[in-house]
Amino acid sequence: MSSTRPQFYANTLPPAEINKASLESTLQELQLAIKNGVDIIRNFSQRPTDASSHGNIYSGISGIVFALLRLERQKASILENELDSSDHRFGELALDLIPPAPTEVTLVDGRNSPIASALGPVFTRILAVCEDQNLRLGRRLSIIQEDAATFNQAIETSTQHGNVISFNGHKVGGDEIFFGRAGLLWAILTIERHCYEEQTAKAVKPLLAPAFQAMPRLVDAIISAGKQSAQDFEIQHGKKAPLPLMWPWLGEHYALGAVHGISGILTMLLSCDLSLLRVGETNDYLTLIADTVNGLCQICIENNGHFPMSIPPLPSSEQRSSPLLQLCHGAPGIVILLGAVYQNKFFLDSFWKPEWQIALRLSTERIWEEGLLSKGGNLCHGLTGNIWPLLPFHRIYEYNSNFQMQGEQLRLAELKKTEGKATTIEDTKELFSSDFFLSRVLPFMLLARETPPYSEVIGIKPSFDFRAPDRPYSLGEGLAGKLCAWAETCTVIKARLEKMKLQESGNDISDLEQDENYQKYLSQHLGLPLFEVNGPTTYAFQLCLDRATH
Repeated sequence: MSSTRPQFYANTLPPAEINKASLESTLQELQLAIKNGVDIIRNFSQRPTDASSHGNIYSGISGIVFALLRLERQKASILENELDSSDHRFGELALDLIPPAPTEVTLVDGRNSPIASALGPVFTRILAVCEDQNLRLGRRLSIIQEDAATFNQAIETSTQHGNVISFNGHKVGGDEIFFGRAGLLWAILTIERHCYEEQTAKAVKPLLAPAFQAMPRLVDAIISAGKQSAQDFEIQHGKKAPLPLMWPWLGEHYALGAVHGISGILTMLLSCDLSLLRVGETNDYLTLIADTVNGLCQICIENNGHFPMSIPPLPSSEQRSSPLLQLCHGAPGIVILLGAVYQNKFFLDSFWKPEWQIALRLSTERIWEEGLLSKGGNLCHGLTGNIWPLLPFHRIYEYNSNFQMQGEQLRLAELKKTEGKATTIEDTKELFSSDFFLSRVLPFMLLARETPPYSEVIGIKPSFDFRAPDRPYSLGEGLAGKLCAWAETCTVIKARLEKMKLQESGNDISDLEQDENYQKYLSQHLGLPLFEVNGPTTYAFQLCLDRATH
């Protein structure tokens, strides 16, 4: 970072107005940005001649392929004219970037998440087979036997190592999303979600049967590591562990955030089917998870919405003028976790506490005030990664009237007691409304156009001095991640506009479930890459899943 460039810029952006005209205008601007961005990717990215240089999902070509496959699925929302879809072959561009040969992978305990390892190309090729079938891309792809064997082996070996591993002479944890078991869990859950068509399931599931069969043991291993590490904390630091589930990061430091820490691991566990969490059995994991969520929210509240990097703090944390606030470390992590909590109806109904709502509000305030990072517009430590965790709460509050009313009096009383800012139920509804979240997401998404490399190629003069990313076109740090953020925002706007259209025509809101366009746009909400299980979803589809697990 430049010595003259601050950690973040004071946010002077006004919240966006949420009405038909403003949403249509924002939609057009983001659709144009996606078109331009894909052209940039096409011009600057090419298939590696050596499969071993394909890279991982976070920083390599694999992540660009992953992003383009998402865009193919979201076409109806991101194209200004849906009739032009045949002229915008995002899926074909994605498949053109995949090297056909199998990749040699050396599996390392605790370091096999495809997000940050050489397993990335293996996962991406398997996902491409699914999407070739599901989206009718016409390539007739099939899973390479070596890829299936490597993926199955990665899942199996991940169930066997302990909570701490030795890596390059250091003791590190083996469960985080970026490097460890939670990232592998995300990968297998994502592939499972993409096997929703019978033909796809027949092409994929038999070859990956060992991986699917190992999923319960993978979840058990993650939970066991969390319990063991909490006990280790007491021995290491001579005091009771602050959380019932803890996972080490570096040495005796336990990260709290989304990429490397506890928030991300819990988020992935809550993405599992309830049967994997031992619901109804004596070793029910949900109570452990809920108590850990409570503890994390308390830490967030004690820090006025900030989220420490680790417990205990790293020495470097004390040298910063302000706590880190970015997707990998900081307040976005607790928001991501609470998004998973609030979308898990069974878990929410069983364990909800007012502290969760307070932590959500405080962390949202910190993100809005301090989330305009000088590091740029990327996902891992930039604008889009900071603001995207708020986007699911638009869906939660806009389309779930029962949740809007559930516990309203409790939330109001707790807010009045702790903050003194909410004095009426109307005030509380403004704090916790769909428009509240969306109005804060949109300005950040639009501002991301002013960050490199997009701004440099398009010729946009930025309002702030933003740093250029080290990997300018990647998913984690570059343009591919911004494309995913812009596209996801378009799907949210399109669904909201369709709802407005139905309301203007006098239709009952219950007609939404029968509206084909509305359901189509909702089905394209794919969630935050690497943290929400990517796949075709709708709110109605999720309700069906909830009912199936009861």
